[in-house]
Amino acid sequence: MQPTLEDQERHLLVKVIDRVLYKLDELVRPFVHKILVVIEPLLIDEDYYAHVEGREIISNLSKAAGLATMIAAMRPDIDNIDEYVRNATARAFRVVASALGIPALLPLLKTVCQSKKSWQARHTGIKIVQQIAILIGCAVLPHLKSLVEIVEHGLNDENQKVRTITALSLAALAEAAAPYGIESFDSVLKPLWKGIRSHRGKVLAAFVVKQCVSTEDVEPDYIRNAILPDFFRNFWIRRMALDRRNYKLLVETTVEIANKVGVTDIVGRVVEDLKDESEPYRRMVVETIEKVVANLGASNIDSRLEELLIDGILYAFQEQTSDDANVMLNGFGAVVNSLGQRGKPYLPQICSTIKWRLNNKSAKVRQQAADLISRIAIVMKQCQEEQLMGYLGVVLYEYLGEEYPEVMGSILGALKAIVNVIGMTKMTPPIKDLLPQVLTPIMKNRHEKVQESCIDLVGRIADRGAEFVPARERMRICFELLDMLKAHKKGIRRAIVNTFGYIAKAIGPQDVLATLLNNLKVQERQNRVYNCCHRHCLQSFLL
Repeated sequence: MQPTLEDQERHLLVKVIDRVLYKLDELVRPFVHKILVVIEPLLIDEDYYAHVEGREIISNLSKAAGLATMIAAMRPDIDNIDEYVRNATARAFRVVASALGIPALLPLLKTVCQSKKSWQARHTGIKIVQQIAILIGCAVLPHLKSLVEIVEHGLNDENQKVRTITALSLAALAEAAAPYGIESFDSVLKPLWKGIRSHRGKVLAAFVVKQCVSTEDVEPDYIRNAILPDFFRNFWIRRMALDRRNYKLLVETTVEIANKVGVTDIVGRVVEDLKDESEPYRRMVVETIEKVVANLGASNIDSRLEELLIDGILYAFQEQTSDDANVMLNGFGAVVNSLGQRGKPYLPQICSTIKWRLNNKSAKVRQQAADLISRIAIVMKQCQEEQLMGYLGVVLYEYLGEEYPEVMGSILGALKAIVNVIGMTKMTPPIKDLLPQVLTPIMKNRHEKVQESCIDLVGRIADRGAEFVPARERMRICFELLDMLKAHKKGIRRAIVNTFGYIAKAIGPQDVLATLLNNLKVQERQNRVYNCCHRHCLQSFLL
């Protein structure tokens, strides 16, 4: 419970508790409450892995101590005045329900949700139902009717917070059970309809769900004329981008609307916001556009909107300062790929931006620029921009002395993407110059991303351009790869095995087999895993 405890220290202590639980079994019962006090805060921690560890401990604790002990330990916290305690208790109860079965908890939930002494107890009980639905998903179906009956009275509760959590709980149950179980909600449809018409503000938000627009009977014209203007005026504001939950829900709902009304109506309304002064808001716009064009393509986007889109996405890409580069990278890549051959007029400007950012002092910026080349290489091939790709190949070749391994891995990945689409004969720099530069000293780099990217590139060259590589150079590659079979990452070992296969296919298996067999005779073999890699190589050649 010490605030100075580091994440790794906390992780080790949690593992200790888990081992102690396993050994003590039912002898742990007198200490259940003390353990819960320490572990429950993990359930609402920002760290995902803390959630998982907390759930694992409480699940094992429930199985060791039994339902009666768990209820006795947590019952006083159900109506605690502190909302933080009640929230943690609700999340703990959902884990107990998952571990011991929902039927075992139904009597307690019914009693708590109908408590007349305390609205806090009713609120916590209904929140437990919501958390159960979120945790177990479709497994809630066998108990759906019982859970709806337990919480339905909360829609008419005198306390506003209870009414809100009831609507949210019903929404969670419906989403978990979808597309089944609609008959279980018969008793709450009328109260929900009345709630939509009578409530205002935050309470009303709990009664509205994005699935409405995806319903078959809702016409696109109705959404376009009656919903879109108010939706964008009231929800597409900067404040929404600052709350992670609102951000995610707004993007999902906008994408759902786009599926109904088309790409132009949505992109046309947000494209100007790509140049907004708020970076979180720009990021939300980019993510929305990415998902919309990925789903629907860009065939319906006219030339004017196309120009605005490219201009805006370039601005958002260049002006980013956040460490979270994936959103902008994914968005830029999705837009360019969706345009396909229509993107040809913009490629020189895009490549100029990439070159400028490859020279940036920030390693993150350089890495993102290289990653973008990997994303758009196929489009450049479609647009027959071999000369431009050759130019980028030379630029990347000049940056092979990069000091940051993460950036180096991305540069090698970009080179591989260019080699894949441009071919060996048109590649600049020539393969005979590129391969020695890749081999020394890059293949000796022990960073996993660099290793994997380098081996993939060498394998691609060995597969498609064997005639450009002297036999002596290929054997040198084999000796380098043998030493790298000790890598811990399975992806690296798999890439090595494939590269051995490409080299054997190019020069014949005799020399490669001799090298592998000699290596198996070495006394200082690391362990079975590495020898298995050798055997896989041999098997691939023999097959």
